[in-house]
Amino acid sequence: MEQNTVHITKFTFSSLISELDIDEIMKNLTNKIVFESAPVEFLYKPNIETILSLKFVLEKPDRMLEYYKKSKISNKNLFLVKLSNPKYHFDSSCERLNNRFENMRIPEQIVKKGDKIIDEFREYLLKEYGKFTPSRYKQLEDLILTNVNLKFGVNLVRNDIKILELDNSGLENIRNLSLSALENKILNFSEEYSNLIKKYPDIFPTYTLKAFLVKKPDNIKFYPPNYYNTNRKAEFCNILEDFYEKVQIPTYKCLIQYYMVYFNPELRFEGNLLNQLGLAPCSKCILNDSEPVI
Repeated sequence: MEQNTVHITKFTFSSLISELDIDEIMKNLTNKIVFESAPVEFLYKPNIETILSLKFVLEKPDRMLEYYKKSKISNKNLFLVKLSNPKYHFDSSCERLNNRFENMRIPEQIVKKGDKIIDEFREYLLKEYGKFTPSRYKQLEDLILTNVNLKFGVNLVRNDIKILELDNSGLENIRNLSLSALENKILNFSEEYSNLIKKYPDIFPTYTLKAFLVKKPDNIKFYPPNYYNTNRKAEFCNILEDFYEKVQIPTYKCLIQYYMVYFNPELRFEGNLLNQLGLAPCSKCILNDSEPVI
């Protein structure tokens, strides 16, 4: 079946991008401008490298093949209920483009033990506690933790059992955001950052890295004396956290969407490229295509 235009979901797109060798892409980039219309130097280095890599491959998606790598542990092996191979769709109205589902992420302590233990962990939980449903596993959380810790020699606590809602769509949200709307949002964030520099000259632009926020204030050696010598540590951290949540991260997300829309308004890729990247056509789309139109 020959199809010229296919669609992938936001979740699938994220999976593909996570397999890009960003370090290798960065070696071959000459244009290091993240966003031509406004300075967004307040993004930290991993943000910038990801955006530049996306610009590079989305302009010509075939480049993905050149810089694509496979993880030692595939993404589909990181969940209690194994994910099927990612699919692409050639029916834009396919109901599976908008599915959402919940799954339990395999705890990091188990993942570190390798594929064999991951499979044993999955088999044990599904055999002992039945078909996965989020509510059932939350009810049995303490029992599961006790038995898993004994059986697998780990030390899991409640926070290690994470049930995630996997968004398999996002397609409509991306399509509905025009380039001009996205550009205006990014420009507004850039302007907001300029205002912060004026308002807090002793904080910005020096202290805008995400890395700062994960350190304990007492361990930080490069801080403005006006805040740390006058018992204003909490105020200083709150200003940075507010900036990170309301300016830095939203700008990063907007830029990803901007280049998705700019180069590929409906996340369209050619089927042969996606086949080479390990994706398969959606069986529901095939079924819909074979049904007579009434």
